[in-house]
Amino acid sequence: MMQAASTIDISPTPFQSRVLSLPMEWDLLLDGGRGGGKTYAVILEVFRRAERWGAQSRTLITRRTQDALSELEHELLAIFRLRYGNGARHNANEHVFRLPNEAYVELRNLEAQRDLLPLQGKSFDCIVAEDVGR
Repeated sequence: MMQAASTIDISPTPFQSRVLSLPMEWDLLLDGGRGGGKTYAVILEVFRRAERWGAQSRTLITRRTQDALSELEHELLAIFRLRYGNGARHNANEHVFRLPNEAYVELRNLEAQRDLLPLQGKSFDCIVAEDVGR
């Protein structure tokens, strides 16, 4: 069962604070074992970009499987709703968030090469390959 949005702690750990202190223009690799806070650091970075750049913020987040992506999508929804209430629009069928400042976040699973076709011709200023594995 998912926590109610009002009880979500969005305070970054020291590791996540360090990630958020880096310039947004840098390409980052957050590597390491499970439980280090990498996914949440990514969520906070997406939130930071959306807040700073508004309509110019277009983020794509990928994971290998739809099940893994759904978990991340629920976490994003909880954080966006905590900050923006119902102003955070979420299209669950398209896996897209549109925030009140017109920032755009799209989530896609990429299990096979054919999964890239719907992305052809789209532009993103941030692409996150989350939990890519081997």
